Amino acid sequence: MAATPEICSDLTPREGDLGALRERIRAATLRPEAAAVEDLHRALLPLADTLEAARTRAIRWVELARERARSRPLAESLLDQFPLDSRQGKALMGLAEALLRTPDPGCADRLIAERLAALRGAGPRSADLTVRGALALLGTASRLLPEPLPEKSAPATPRANDSAVEEKHRRPLLSPIATPLVRGALRRAMRMMGSAFIVGESIESALARGRRERGLALCSFDVLGEGARSESDAQRYFEAYRGAIDALRSQPAGSVHRRSGISVKLSALEPRYALTQRSRVMERLVPRMLDLARRACGAGIGLTIDAEEADRLDLSLDVLEALARDAGTRGWGGLGLAVQAYGRRSPLVLDWVTELARQSRRRMSVRLVKGAYWDTEVKRAQERGLDSFPVYTSKAATDASYLVCASRLFDAPDVIYPQFATHNALTV
Repeated sequence: MAATPEICSDLTPREGDLGALRERIRAATLRPEAAAVEDLHRALLPLADTLEAARTRAIRWVELARERARSRPLAESLLDQFPLDSRQGKALMGLAEALLRTPDPGCADRLIAERLAALRGAGPRSADLTVRGALALLGTASRLLPEPLPEKSAPATPRANDSAVEEKHRRPLLSPIATPLVRGALRRAMRMMGSAFIVGESIESALARGRRERGLALCSFDVLGEGARSESDAQRYFEAYRGAIDALRSQPAGSVHRRSGISVKLSALEPRYALTQRSRVMERLVPRMLDLARRACGAGIGLTIDAEEADRLDLSLDVLEALARDAGTRGWGGLGLAVQAYGRRSPLVLDWVTELARQSRRRMSVRLVKGAYWDTEVKRAQERGLDSFPVYTSKAATDASYLVCASRLFDAPDVIYPQFATHNALTV
């Protein structure tokens, strides 16, 4: 599957036959990383002065943000104390995400105990008194809750008093009184923390919050959930997307890019969303997507096809092409695609989307993101015994690819409306 460097080493934008451009994309899927990075470096050399100026601005922005740290929400301060790549940060975010979806008290207690165990021994390094107080409360709570049981290497012969020993180990003296109080307090705290990342539990509440808070005026809404496992799942997600689009009609009048839109995950609308099932996908999924696209066009909002794993990219482009060639939505500028910069073929994907927009005589949106499936892509490639990966293996290479892709988007303003998703100050 590895491509020869002669086929795909040139990152110069090309126009022409869509089929030929697709072949270049396929050939670049597992191209050698060293060659891909060399091409990125070559493409960025003419932008050296611009990048240095951006670096200077980014440093100043970070310094200003740190100067204003005392006025930041508790969620941001806690993430400073425990970055997401730390053991404590993962435990904290895992607790915030999972606790809200765990109605059973017993499961919630074990979940809290397991996650808070990771916070023990973390000193109060922060100068923020609110953060230090929150960490102290979390530490106290973790000592009052039942201890998570240690894993056993092998099953042992049960003894008569084993259950009593485990119960004593798991339930401190104050546990019957403290556990419900700690559980309730942590649920409220996690809801507060979750509100920093989730605009609303329903699209109506999110729109209402957006009207109240100026900084949330524009959003891209997702119907949260995994891919469909059955036809009934797909139908349920389809109805949810239709309902969400109808709800977004209530926004104040404006251009499609000044109103909140929706992102659609194709694997939520087709339980067999795989390249080997292309005929089925084109027969069953494309009509659903045409329905949603026409509905979004009528509502005056944008609709973006969300990113999927690398194996599904070719199929996603097939669906996008079918939507782009729909004459009924040609005057609508809201059709879009999310492109993941960590893919080694991402600049070539942008070439193809640009040419598709020109041929279909419409302006399309491209949302450039870093990428969401890195662990999965690496694991799958290793399981298959491949010599390379479809994604870059270093953050620096992904950042460079993002900048090359951004430059590519700005080169086609007549047919591409660029959108950018990033948390990186230099990238901004």
